[in-house]
Amino acid sequence: MALNYQNPELTIITTEKDFEKVLQIRIKVFVDEQGYPLITETDEYHDPESTHWLLTAERNGERVPIGTIRMYPYIGKTVKLSRLALLPEARGLGYGQLLVRSLCSEAHARGLEGIAADSQVEKRAFYEKLGFVVEEGDEEPYDWDGAPHIKMWKRSLP
Repeated sequence: MALNYQNPELTIITTEKDFEKVLQIRIKVFVDEQGYPLITETDEYHDPESTHWLLTAERNGERVPIGTIRMYPYIGKTVKLSRLALLPEARGLGYGQLLVRSLCSEAHARGLEGIAADSQVEKRAFYEKLGFVVEEGDEEPYDWDGAPHIKMWKRSLP
């Protein structure tokens, strides 16, 4: 059930305190809810070169973290969209689209030429609505930590 959130704010994080909020959201969504191994959220392989966004909103007069997304360098002038996570009660309110569109705008502002995403197969339609496609050669789903994923691309930015 969606809660009443107001005044969403999306920021690129710059502090360890905000990164801890991002990590808490990712653990709640990917580890606790979806059953991924904890190491997938605590492994810092991409984080030193990543840009992380934190989405907060007001609920009952208090600003609370509700979502996150990350971007890191990929191939050439492309980046990888990764770790899109919204708390269950914040889903279905357009916040996932807000996160992806903000990442796309930032990639465009940086002069990048495309975005890749390893989408969970059941989330494919969500990404398609935002202009992502499965390119030739990427049609076959693959296993990522026990869940089927598919590679998707967005070549037209923002």
